[in-house]
Amino acid sequence: MKLFFSKENKIDLIGLLVGLIMLFIFAYIMMPNWPFIFFTAAMVFTSTLYFFIMVDEAFLKNDNKRLNKNNVLDYIISKNLFVIIFSSSLFGIVMILSSAVNSNYFDSEFLTYILIYNLFTLGADKIIFIFHNNPVKSYASGVERDIQNDIDSGVKKFIDQIPSLIIIGIFAILFFVMGYQPSIYFSFYYYIICLITLIYFLSKKKSTKK
Repeated sequence: MKLFFSKENKIDLIGLLVGLIMLFIFAYIMMPNWPFIFFTAAMVFTSTLYFFIMVDEAFLKNDNKRLNKNNVLDYIISKNLFVIIFSSSLFGIVMILSSAVNSNYFDSEFLTYILIYNLFTLGADKIIFIFHNNPVKSYASGVERDIQNDIDSGVKKFIDQIPSLIIIGIFAILFFVMGYQPSIYFSFYYYIICLITLIYFLSKKKSTKK
């Protein structure tokens, strides 16, 4: 994940993180009666992060140089651990900073639900990735921006993520409209099954590739 934290992306990453943290803090504090909005946004963020490190052309170019049938397991595990740790850390920071305003805002159960919903989202994203893994053009880094290029890249990334957004919409209906509340154990089971499925298909693909 050195590319994610590279010197060239440092300014962009810091700005993005600060903006996301402030946005999630605002949603958490100002909309306590609509937690489904926060949860849905969390699922979208986690899914976007996952596909960013999986199909962004800069990451793919770097990964394809080293990826082979012998290191598929390490590749998949490292990518997924990064997404889970990064997203969990971000939402943990949101909780901690929110509790600085009011200690009652720190809610471990709320964090658990975020993890449950994110595991469902990431599980589905693995199945989507098996069939939908074309590279997506990277954003240009740095302060000097090409607005049109950023818009074009953003539109392409949005179109590429439509399958995942549809699944998130289905999950949102299942969890927040129909009231289904899965346990943390079931979400881990679902996630692991999807993870194993992706590892199997990617290993098979690399084994048959000439």
